[in-house]
Amino acid sequence: MNTRQTDETNPWQTWSRSILPGLLLAPAVALFVVMVGCASDGAQEAAGKEVSFNLPKYVLQMQAKSAYAEAQGSILPKRAYVFPALRIDPEGRPLDALQHRTVLGGNLVWDSPAPRAAEVKSVVEQALRKRGFVIVGFESVLEASGGHQVLVVNPYLTRRLAVEDQESIKRVFVRLIGSTLPASIDPAGKIDWFNQEAIVFFDHELAVLDVAKRVLSTLVQDIGRNRQWQDRLHILASP
Repeated sequence: MNTRQTDETNPWQTWSRSILPGLLLAPAVALFVVMVGCASDGAQEAAGKEVSFNLPKYVLQMQAKSAYAEAQGSILPKRAYVFPALRIDPEGRPLDALQHRTVLGGNLVWDSPAPRAAEVKSVVEQALRKRGFVIVGFESVLEASGGHQVLVVNPYLTRRLAVEDQESIKRVFVRLIGSTLPASIDPAGKIDWFNQEAIVFFDHELAVLDVAKRVLSTLVQDIGRNRQWQDRLHILASP
């Protein structure tokens, strides 16, 4: 996984000063999302394959990949912060930028312009809780002393994509990335723990966000494994 370099000096240090008024943190976090959500050709690879099948309306055909790289001497944190979902293009490049706001108590909350982004975030959080993770606020990322103590999770999805010669079938590419950061919040010291992604084929009458939520919750259940697989999921069934 390639990490994008920047000419800016320690852009992540602004996070530790986020309680000060007037800081423009959105560009920094947008940079973080780009760096953690490094480009992949997964959607394009799947798009280039011939697809020929009939799907029942509520059944999803998933081609998925799960990658996990446990750092030597490190343990995957059980506290997790989930950013709102962002849209990506078929090459995996983010199309959205996060915006921040301060809520009661001075804590920062992040919003995404992607439709129903908070709903997708909530689904991922619920799936992580089922795996034993404790969901925390963004302030826990900033306040974690020693570093690498909070798992930062980023969900991504494309828009509804066409399938060649399949008018009634559409597809979506989804990705889920989990990383931790050092105490300095310097991306050069980040640890990428997992990258879950899938290309999903579905009936054209289904809502792409409902499909993405179903698949993302399934991908959470596979964190910690390294494999590629295909499966059929019922959109109304629990993972």
